[in-house]
Amino acid sequence: MSGDHAGTYTNTPTLGSDPLLIRDGDPCVTFTAASSEYVTIADDSDLDLLTNHTIMCWVDPNTTNFTMFVTKRGGGGGNAGWTLRKENGAGGNVLGYLIDDGVGQTFMSGSTDLISGGPYFICGTMEADETGRLYVNAVQEDTDTGLNLAANAVAVNIGRRGDATNHMDGEIDEVAIFDYVLSVDQIARLFRIGTGQQVNP
Repeated sequence: MSGDHAGTYTNTPTLGSDPLLIRDGDPCVTFTAASSEYVTIADDSDLDLLTNHTIMCWVDPNTTNFTMFVTKRGGGGGNAGWTLRKENGAGGNVLGYLIDDGVGQTFMSGSTDLISGGPYFICGTMEADETGRLYVNAVQEDTDTGLNLAANAVAVNIGRRGDATNHMDGEIDEVAIFDYVLSVDQIARLFRIGTGQQVNP
């Protein structure tokens, strides 16, 4: 991803927490929902991700509440944008990846029950043929087709939604946004590295 996309911390999330990745010397960030802590990255057309892209992060939520991890979307259904989030409705206590073209939304829902504890590696991809995929811990848990995205003027938010709701309670680490689609092998390799498993050259 080209350009300078530095983030701004708001309401003092805790920096320096132990990393969620085993092979990582960099600390993660702990968010407290009650204090409305979050990070924003200024709006940029590069971040609309209208075609090929990959969005990923490591998360360890401390709540079963509906929670946003990383999103560029201003509100609920009919607000264009993308979101990596945690569901707690009919889909259960699972991870999800949402695409909205400003008319309707498509939600890809995971199957891993988060009650067992984290951390979790969540990754959403969308290809030029309008196919989206959700990976949890490098395993594809859902897919959908015919997806479309529309540009918006909303900042990227980490730890909440763009309308200042659904705050994160827990830890987020290694947020990454790519303007291309990582392969299954690349995603699996990143997961193995993060969990301290052997990685072949």
